[in-house]
Amino acid sequence: MALFSKHTHLIHNFPKNYPWYKKTFANIIYFISGLVIHHRKNELTHLDIVHARRKMRKGDVVLVANYRELSSLAINGISTHAMLYLGKRRFIGAEGDGVSISTWHHLHTEYDILIILEVPQYINNRKKIINKACLFAEKQIGKPYDFFFEGDYAKYFCTELVNVAFHHAKFHTGVASVKPTHNILEKIEKKMFSSTFKPLHPDEFLKANFQIKFLSHNLEYKKGHIHYVSKK
Repeated sequence: MALFSKHTHLIHNFPKNYPWYKKTFANIIYFISGLVIHHRKNELTHLDIVHARRKMRKGDVVLVANYRELSSLAINGISTHAMLYLGKRRFIGAEGDGVSISTWHHLHTEYDILIILEVPQYINNRKKIINKACLFAEKQIGKPYDFFFEGDYAKYFCTELVNVAFHHAKFHTGVASVKPTHNILEKIEKKMFSSTFKPLHPDEFLKANFQIKFLSHNLEYKKGHIHYVSKK
């Protein structure tokens, strides 16, 4: 078992006058979150990608997870990252270095599961909503990652970017990007880092006002819930 980090550089993409201790903490988290637990190939198959590409359309919400990363233990869910598909083989998401574009190759080689969600077909002005959400998200490229989940829109975490894009397009997703925390320890921790809110987990999009369009081969839908089934 080999332990190493895929992140070998420091983050410099911070807002102006960002506190030094937050910069330090953010870089520590970024380094830890890229820690690979062990070597193995990711679980998405060629057929997963073939079928997903046939179904994927502009404006789809893409939920993924890389179970090799230590961050997956902390996030603790079926999915650990959310992106928005812009069309033309481009995905947009917020990661450690900030809001950026990724490709099908990155998705195919990096992640273990894949879920595609869509704005329901019956929604009025659906095409207009999707175009507006994608345009808004694309305009956020280059903004830094929000490590402290402050929700100020000068920086973004992954689910916040997707959620805010649809809210900007006047589509009610049914979930909030941040919500008050009721756990005492979490309140103390959040208070130390200037936030009293809990970030939106990627899995919560599964309970939002989207429809499930696609599940990778190692996921199954049973009794209203998605379950991970290892199929090596």
